Amino acid sequence: MKPLRCLAVDDESHAIELLQLYAQKCDMVDMVAATSDPWEARRILEGGEIDLVFLDIQMPELTGLQLLDLAEGQFKVIITSAYTEYAIEGYRYAVSDYLLKPFSYDRFEEAVRRVASAESLTPSKEAPQHLLVKGDSKNSYEKVVFEELLYVEALKNYLRFYTADQKVMTLMTMSELETKLPSNFIRVHRSYIVNLDKVDKIEGNSLTLAGKNFPIGKTHREEVFRRLGL
Repeated sequence: MKPLRCLAVDDESHAIELLQLYAQKCDMVDMVAATSDPWEARRILEGGEIDLVFLDIQMPELTGLQLLDLAEGQFKVIITSAYTEYAIEGYRYAVSDYLLKPFSYDRFEEAVRRVASAESLTPSKEAPQHLLVKGDSKNSYEKVVFEELLYVEALKNYLRFYTADQKVMTLMTMSELETKLPSNFIRVHRSYIVNLDKVDKIEGNSLTLAGKNFPIGKTHREEVFRRLGL
């Protein structure tokens, strides 16, 4: 597999130097450009030659979030930031990972490996965008669209799916469901799976989604925070 063609964008020179140093040690990436000027970064990205961007958020004149609007699936993004409050916003843009400064080479390599692994996958068909779950009556099924799904609640042997205007109950286990959901869904508690793209706030050992607070269980806390780059 060819190395990922990378761009580093950060207004701090020492941060760029660290990324370049890490890139030299990692054979999965080729750091083809690095800049502290977000406008220059925009010009480079518009050239369409970049696979992966290491992107700081807080920059003068043009923020990293504004640059993210250019992505539209054309390149992958790993956010590098000293601020945790941008993690949720980053996941709304479907960033590949969130590196909280200061981060180690091992954490850098882990993030790159995740992107490289995703790039190497060539699925034979498009990933499903919905799930058909058995309804209340015999031989009836209801469609649950992943993009609209907010969270799932376990109720003994049943699961209840919640969207903004739909509640669907079906006989299924959490473990079975986890194998069917896209990567933006994560189990935060023995009784709840949530859509990371819909999370509004994280505070202490709970998160808020659609006006409802969800506990983050002890056994799930590490993975939840890792996925959010916290």
